[in-house]
Amino acid sequence: MKAVAFIVLAAAAIVAAYFAGRRAGAVQELMAAVPAEAQRFALVKKEPCGRGWCETLWIGDTRETAVRVASLAAGSEHCEEIAWAKDGYRVGFVINGYQLRIFDGPFNRTR
Repeated sequence: MKAVAFIVLAAAAIVAAYFAGRRAGAVQELMAAVPAEAQRFALVKKEPCGRGWCETLWIGDTRETAVRVASLAAGSEHCEEIAWAKDGYRVGFVINGYQLRIFDGPFNRTR
């Protein structure tokens, strides 16, 4: 009986530590997308910033080589979707459901 209680208590502690770590400032990947015919990668990360949590937009050839191309305003901007051009040259991030921010993939310039 003591062994069962110990296992339940240990499992509860592990779950609590997991959720505490996610809230304590760990960067979270919210979404990612790749184009149909190119080796490119885009992702949205959520990370702590001065006024709470900010979303950041990243593009690159791989997850490891992606660079941040923009930061969204905390509390008022949220990325809802990532859309790539078929050839991987341009990527668009849909912000707040109505604004499209477009970046040239290889050059990281916004339009």
